[in-house]
Amino acid sequence: MDMSSIPCYAFSLFALHYRRLPNPMQRLNQDQFRRYIKHEEVLMGFDLTGIDFSEAALDGARFKKCFVGERGSLTEADLSDTLWEDCIFTGTSFRSCELNDAQFKNCRFYDPSQKAGSSFWNCELNSSQFTNCDLQLSQFEGSSLYGAVFSDCMMRGSSFVDCEFSRRFSRGVLKSHIAFKECDLAYASLTELVLPFAVFKGTNLSGADLSRSDLSGTNFSACNLNSAELQDADLTKANLKGAKLLGLDLRRLKGYRGMTVSADQQHHLLMAMGLDISGD
Repeated sequence: MDMSSIPCYAFSLFALHYRRLPNPMQRLNQDQFRRYIKHEEVLMGFDLTGIDFSEAALDGARFKKCFVGERGSLTEADLSDTLWEDCIFTGTSFRSCELNDAQFKNCRFYDPSQKAGSSFWNCELNSSQFTNCDLQLSQFEGSSLYGAVFSDCMMRGSSFVDCEFSRRFSRGVLKSHIAFKECDLAYASLTELVLPFAVFKGTNLSGADLSRSDLSGTNFSACNLNSAELQDADLTKANLKGAKLLGLDLRRLKGYRGMTVSADQQHHLLMAMGLDISGD
């Protein structure tokens, strides 16, 4: 990885993400795990690799400094309203999990030795929160993320193909909500998504694929959109104030009426359209 390309806020992640695991770390068996959960105790400093999470009632469970290795599987588990702090997952599958209202703080989902992320395929992640987490190369395909919030997360190369960010309320009203705050989504796949009024404030989206996505009303203020793929994307009424826009050609967009930019961005946008701006 080219370290020079990573924004300065991301360096705070590495002290956490690449520290050594506690040694020794006690591995729990299934019966021990059940007892901890039954008595509503905080699980701290345990190796949970091999635990079957799908059979336990985990609503409100708390995990701190735990580890789930590559043989760990949380497939089809109900992890709603759980809290995970300073935990490490390597090659872990969250396929078809319920993670509504779950919180992850200072967690690592990326395995640097295998250069692989975790999979969240077809998960329910509504109103979930990820803060200061390493989610590089994570796969979120087919997941529901209405109201999810990612803050200060490393998410380079992650994929959100076929994700759902909307919820239908009474009388058929459809609302969308997703927020990425000060994250690194460089080279992420966000193509063909419905993301109106999403928040990407201060996020690095350089090289990300946002083609054919509905980004109307989206907040891209102070984002890095250099070399992002925006072919046929709809940026109607989007806020791009203070964003880096190298390579953005308005002619390739599906729509940009009402799009807001800063005064100092106008020159670049017109030049990208082939117009010669004279100082006379």
